[in-house]
Amino acid sequence: MMEMVVVLVAAVEISMRHFFSYAKPVDYISGACLLVDKDVFEDYGGFDGERFPNYYEDTDLQMHIQHDLGKEVWLQPLAVARHEEHGSFGQEESKALIEIGRQVFLEKWKDALEKNHLPLPWNEKPEIKEKLLFHASDLRARNPHNSNILYIGAVDPITSEFLGFGRRTFDHLSILSELGHRVTFATIQGDPIIRCNSSCRREISNLGVEFVPVGWKEVVEARIGYYDVVVLSGQELQKADNFIALSKTNSFSLVFDCHALGFKEDKMFRSWMSETKVSSKHNHVANERALSLIAKTDSFITGTETETQFVADILPKNKRVVMIGPIMDLENVSKSEFHHRNGILLTVSFEDGLNYIGDAVLDFLEKIYPMVLKHSPASETPISLTIVGCGIPHELHKTVSKLMLDSFVTIVDCPTLFDKLFEGHRILSVPQLHDDGVPFMAIDAVARGVPVVSSKVASEKLGSLPACYGESYESFAECILSVHNNEEKWLTQRQEGIDFIRLNYDRQKLTAAWARVIGGSKG
Repeated sequence: MMEMVVVLVAAVEISMRHFFSYAKPVDYISGACLLVDKDVFEDYGGFDGERFPNYYEDTDLQMHIQHDLGKEVWLQPLAVARHEEHGSFGQEESKALIEIGRQVFLEKWKDALEKNHLPLPWNEKPEIKEKLLFHASDLRARNPHNSNILYIGAVDPITSEFLGFGRRTFDHLSILSELGHRVTFATIQGDPIIRCNSSCRREISNLGVEFVPVGWKEVVEARIGYYDVVVLSGQELQKADNFIALSKTNSFSLVFDCHALGFKEDKMFRSWMSETKVSSKHNHVANERALSLIAKTDSFITGTETETQFVADILPKNKRVVMIGPIMDLENVSKSEFHHRNGILLTVSFEDGLNYIGDAVLDFLEKIYPMVLKHSPASETPISLTIVGCGIPHELHKTVSKLMLDSFVTIVDCPTLFDKLFEGHRILSVPQLHDDGVPFMAIDAVARGVPVVSSKVASEKLGSLPACYGESYESFAECILSVHNNEEKWLTQRQEGIDFIRLNYDRQKLTAAWARVIGGSKG
């Protein structure tokens, strides 16, 4: 008869490192810290003290919960209790009692153990032992209907991240775990603990996702053969060439999530730069490398419909292209009415400098916003402007003062919550070609019931998102004035935006999209 892997968290936490750092379904856990539904416990008659007077009574109960009732037993690593091991009987007597209980347990659950449990790995070679422990420590890892997924992201899954990419990553991890897959997340950036604090890591753990803070290279070197699917997410994937080489010797499928397509922005950016002659510190992934990587993937996902169309046009027809954006909850639509709002909200990522995004903001301040103020009705309150971003450069403050706009413009640096900003403003402005996150910020604004006014250039990224699009400085200013000052038009565009979100960013639809991607990759 096959014996099983019996894992006590305290004994293996160091040697198995991250395997026990996240919530997950397991065979059973120690009864030293066990929470059980009262009805389940009482219906079984509590612990079976006759068969198991000293040890294995907790394990017996959990086998009943899984194999008789068809329910799951989950490990929650954040639940901590102090327990003096063998404190009741002492070390030597406990060993004898454990062996008696083990024999009774093996006899009672013989069929379930032989069908569902793995052999003991301790005498295997290190690489075989580690893989057996990987599968033994999470029931999803050995379920043939699920996938083992390595998700390597360019950003950490931080739900409060300003630009929304972190939240989108978090949403995707949430969906993959909800679908029943065993997921490991690693970052392509440096040490993520610097950005993903204990609260962030707790959120990820509670998704049922393993978060490996040491980075992607160590995971790849140690475990690449454990995974069915590898998801590469983000623009900074020059290093992903390694995975193309690895895919020739390992059986995983490669999924490329090219959100905020850097190579498309390169093309748009060069065209725009030749016309506007603005300064830049452009550092996106090279066109040729990104396109080469995409051509070699099994399937890939995009963040917006325009990205989806662009990629579909350049790829072979047998490639799977699926749009999966962030999850938008329409329960968060702002309740504030038209007359209780005022002003323009403008969101930007400065990163401590005026790159071409910052130049677009200066352009807005110098060319568009003065026209808005000039043509605002004298009887109305002046239309205020709130600029929100991270790493706001001093030059922006100087420009606002130079243009004598201090009484109209408010600058907010790196807010963690946008609720009040969405509640208080009438429109979101997307003035030019924005970089990371702005499409998602516009989508987020529309999902909160805030209409969007955008330049024609930015419309290339926003696709069919309902907005008022200005093709020139004058028409941009006219868009702002017409949506901001006309309640009927504001309400119409607001409702069109909500309908758009419901059609494209509903959680159920995004879950179905991920199911197609993973199912297709495995097939």
